[in-house]
Formats: sequence, C-alpha cells, structure tokens
Amino acid sequence: MPAFGERNVVHRAVWSFARTHPMVAISLEGSDTPIDLVKDGFDVAIRLGLLKDSAMKSQKLGEFYRKVVCSPSYLYTRPQIRTLEDLQYCDFISIAMLPDRFQLLRGEEQVDITPQNIRLEVNSISAAKSAVMAGLGIQHLPMGEIQDELAGGELVHILPEWYLPVLGIYAVWPENGPQKFLTKRFIDALAKAIRS
Repeated sequence: MPAFGERNVVHRAVWSFARTHPMVAISLEGSDTPIDLVKDGFDVAIRLGLLKDSAMKSQKLGEFYRKVVCSPSYLYTRPQIRTLEDLQYCDFISIAMLPDRFQLLRGEEQVDITPQNIRLEVNSISAAKSAVMAGLGIQHLPMGEIQDELAGGELVHILPEWYLPVLGIYAVWPENGPQKFLTKRFIDALAKAIRS
C-alpha cells in the first residue's frame, strides 16, 4: 500500500478485514516506490492513480481526490496567485516517483501545468506534505492527508475554481497467486468497505 494515509478509508478497511478474519495473518508494507508483486512475493497491492497495462488482474475499489495546496506562510512571501501562469512559476515540491507535470480542469477546460521552479525533491507523500507545511512551496496532495489542515487554516487551497482529475484506487494482483481465493475475498471486502 502507499506509505501515507494511515487515517484513510483503505487502511480502515484493512483493519476491519483483520478483525473480521482473526485466522488470517496479514503482512502490510507501506511504500511509495513501485514494486514487482511477483518478484517481491506480494499477494496484492493497492495502487492509486491511472493503471498501466500489465499482466496483472485489477479491480477499482474507489476514487482518490487531490488539491493543490500551500501554507499561508508561503503565500506571504510572494505576489498573489491569481492565474495558472502565476501558479506555474511558484516554487514546487517535487515527489520523485510522480511526474512534475499535472493537469487542472475547470468545466470543459483542461490545462497542463509544468512547474518551472522545483524548490525541493522528496521521495514520499508524507515528506512532500511536511515540506509544504513548512512553507517551502506548493504541491497537489491527497485530500485524506490534508483535510484537517485545510479546515484548520494550516494549508490553503490554491485557485479553488480549478480541480485535479479524479484518480482511482485499485487492487492489483497476480492472476496465479498462491492465495488466489483469499486474495479475492480480501479485495471484495476492501471494495465493499471503501464504497460504503
């Protein structure tokens, strides 16, 4: 699973499955780095975003929302961000395993944003959030990670009339995994918990 999101619905669904099935042992590894399920011996992975074509089986479990945010202290250091061009020339926190370029939508409009100033590169969502909170720049972060900080004013939603595409939450598994029946039961339980 991704290394972030300990409070999110996916983790709660895993804990619920573990409580309901006390005879099933679960080994959960959190990592924001892509892995090879077969080579690394995993029965199932939870992936966020857009899935690449592969020989793996997959099932969509839910949806994943993000917002472009920064801290109020970062806004104090620069002119107001009023346009997409203003945004493009802000300082950004880059996340190593994600492309820096991203798309924003407003109604029928779609605009690609390519940050011109990468202030800092990190290798996890948690580190990116920490850097954004420290006033070092801007990044689009998962709603589950930032909703408390947005509500408390510790983070600010930049250009709220624009939004990021909704991404999927997917379970991915090898078709011939050794625990095929149990894996499918686990995935079905996650899907039900996430959608309820």
